[in-house]
Amino acid sequence: MVNVTSSHPKYSASTYTVIAGSTALHIGCEYPVWAIKINMQNNPTKNQFLFTTIKNLYKQKGLLKGFYPGVTPYFMITLCKQSYRLPALSFL
Repeated sequence: MVNVTSSHPKYSASTYTVIAGSTALHIGCEYPVWAIKINMQNNPTKNQFLFTTIKNLYKQKGLLKGFYPGVTPYFMITLCKQSYRLPALSFL
């Protein structure tokens, strides 16, 4: 039975901290790899090797625009998805 008079919120602040932290870690680690992969697929003759692709991305667009294009909408979408996935997985 559910205790309706409980003073505890449904999800504590630590749960939201874990969700935001895992989303930021996900973006920080996986998003640059995704950007490199996409650039290698878009121009395979120019970007044949991993290190040349990284160098070309950095020279052409810089660090943020080269390795994190469109990161704000992606962060918001991932944050919304994780806000219901993590509590559901911890429940199961």
